[in-house]
Amino acid sequence: MSKNQVDLCQKLYELCETVMEHRLHDVEQCLLLHNSKSDFRKVIGLDIKTGLNAYGSEMNLYDSVDGYQLENEYRLLLNGHNYFVTPSDIKAPKDKADVLLKKATDKLKAFDRTFSLLDKDARKSADSDVNLEEVLDKYKLTWLLYKMQKGSLTRSPRKFKDRTHEICIRLIDHYLGINEDEELIIWDSADIGILILIILGALPEYGKSPGSYSIKDSFSVMLQFIRDYHNKVSITTESYTLSTIHNQIEDGTLQMTKYSLIVSLHKIIDELSSELSPSSLTDINDSLLFGHRQFCDAYDIQGVWEDDYGSYWSIRETGDYCLMYKFLSFSQKSIEYTKFTLIADYDSHIFNIREASNVMELFKGNKIDINRIDELDVELHVPVKCKAEKKVVESIELKSLKFRNNLFRFKKLTRVDNNKSQELAKTWKNHERVSAADYTFFRSMVAITPDYIYVGSYERDEQGKHKFFYKMSKADVEGKLDGSLYYVDFNQSVGIYKAIWKNTDNTYNIKYYLSIDSKAVYIDTELIKRGEYKGITVTKDKETEIVQKFVEMDQSGNENLTEKEIEELSSPFYYLD
Repeated sequence: MSKNQVDLCQKLYELCETVMEHRLHDVEQCLLLHNSKSDFRKVIGLDIKTGLNAYGSEMNLYDSVDGYQLENEYRLLLNGHNYFVTPSDIKAPKDKADVLLKKATDKLKAFDRTFSLLDKDARKSADSDVNLEEVLDKYKLTWLLYKMQKGSLTRSPRKFKDRTHEICIRLIDHYLGINEDEELIIWDSADIGILILIILGALPEYGKSPGSYSIKDSFSVMLQFIRDYHNKVSITTESYTLSTIHNQIEDGTLQMTKYSLIVSLHKIIDELSSELSPSSLTDINDSLLFGHRQFCDAYDIQGVWEDDYGSYWSIRETGDYCLMYKFLSFSQKSIEYTKFTLIADYDSHIFNIREASNVMELFKGNKIDINRIDELDVELHVPVKCKAEKKVVESIELKSLKFRNNLFRFKKLTRVDNNKSQELAKTWKNHERVSAADYTFFRSMVAITPDYIYVGSYERDEQGKHKFFYKMSKADVEGKLDGSLYYVDFNQSVGIYKAIWKNTDNTYNIKYYLSIDSKAVYIDTELIKRGEYKGITVTKDKETEIVQKFVEMDQSGNENLTEKEIEELSSPFYYLD
């Protein structure tokens, strides 16, 4: 054979090998996007009785003959004639070699094009950026690991089926860093979502899809498991992602396939990771703070506003977020209000708003109700002639809501003039303030050492100095704080909450909480003072004096505020003083 013939032979063989190993075969064998092979073949334009061997050109391609597997050889069927190619030889007339090469090239192009279209449609349907090839790779790897290491998940293989939920909880706890388990380290290379689905019986062996398999039942099993797990570990009453997926299934907008099953579980696990993982929490918190500070540097939304129903609102900046007050009613003696926190994003102009009484459920150890959280997509109206670096916003118009309810019942907020602002500020100062729940927060983390974090007390002396400090050991704390204090820095909101709840008899219940907001940790300071919270102590006289001197030296006395001054800082009209 001439060199050209050898090159042609090698090229044809490599083309055939690439087609036979193409991931389009895996999509069909795994039924990743369809419920049957006939459905798959209809979608790509094949006769339901014809396999992928015939797809892409008039030439059929096989790796077997008469039921026997070929080794380092492929059979090419064109116009009723069989031709064979190996890495070094083509068993075909010379005038057919170029034709076979072209047909093989056309076939590969068709495979690539179809796979790309299926990938695009799958991601769009499931609203995911995870591509098909990545899912196939992880599915295959995870199944092989499961097949080899399944026995390590339980000491009693006979009871494996009875312990699947317990095993999955251990695995996801380990993955999220809630309860790291050395015995489960061998599973770190597996895909956590796919592994859980395999163990729960919601995904079959890679490359197979038995007739008894039901995608509807698999979704049901997955959703029930992850809903139970979410209720066990999350701070919210339900998962927004989970409820969205459930609604999409109900209204038919989510096509139920193995691909969407996998990426749906990934989304819910990612949501939990964002909430529970110490490093993820820190990254997200830093991102939110950065976006909010960028927004506040660019736009001035601080002030008093009137909505389209005639109700008044006040927005004030605090640095980490904005406080937002809605004034519900006025009487001769009192002013009734509801308080919210607002975090604005510079890039998207999304307002994340949470009702204070809802957030304060965390103080009691309860969960946040996602029906009392909103993400508002807003349009900011700035005077055309405004050339200031920080633009004063004149009105805020609601474009859309992410969540279910507009808690605030407004379409537009319009800034009021200074006279009206001063009038409301005077009313606030001279009237009794009534709210179902409210809080005052003061950032008071004063020092971070390699082993400890020091947080100043809410209580102050006559000079405005902290009376003592809470000393938090990075190594000895338990629960949510275990291992997470190493990620805390001065960019985060760490300090003391003074929480006030109105009782049914119109009296008030007041409590103080040591807080790390980014970790959703709120510790009753009475427990710390009684020595009932492991790893956190109250400094004594000598140690308190040392830390006080450090604070004064490092911050030039900026922390020296009396308790009365702290209370005044919480006024919704503080910026007018």
